[in-house]
Amino acid sequence: SQRGLGIGFRHFRQKRYGTYFNDNWHVTKNLTVNAGLRWEHFGPAYETNNHLSGFDTTTGQIITAGTNGVPRGLRQDNWKDFQPRLGFAYRIGGSGKTVVRGGYGLNFMPLLTFPAPFSSLVNTPFFNAQTFNGTSPIPNLTLADAFPAGLGVTSTTLVTMDSHFKDPYLQDWNLAVE
Repeated sequence: SQRGLGIGFRHFRQKRYGTYFNDNWHVTKNLTVNAGLRWEHFGPAYETNNHLSGFDTTTGQIITAGTNGVPRGLRQDNWKDFQPRLGFAYRIGGSGKTVVRGGYGLNFMPLLTFPAPFSSLVNTPFFNAQTFNGTSPIPNLTLADAFPAGLGVTSTTLVTMDSHFKDPYLQDWNLAVE
């Protein structure tokens, strides 16, 4: 059996901001161009009491959020998530029955509260796991006593992320004839 010892309830927060501009231009009777720019800021999720920790791979030390210059969300803010969009529609011939459409967009994917800060919930000093290994042929672990005193082995788990981690993105495009 296994159990976790530590702070059970956390108070997570995350700040997000965004704006979007776009316009359509009727370049010719047959060609319309659509262009836009989206900007979003996905702030690192943080715990209001700084009950998060990570591992600094350069120093080999456990770091605690909000102390000694460590960001509250264990990673730096990134304010550069600009996402351009460009599209067009071109009517072939005068009938307007056949249209070629295309587009491109860059889209940032926010690093949600899952999994980054939540994976840090299992880090020491705010959490430790205890494992209880049973014996055979006479079992010493039962449902009535799954965590017998003196048999638990405490283990430390460290989950971390690069403090300069940038938001992941995807590029999508399409071309269609209708």
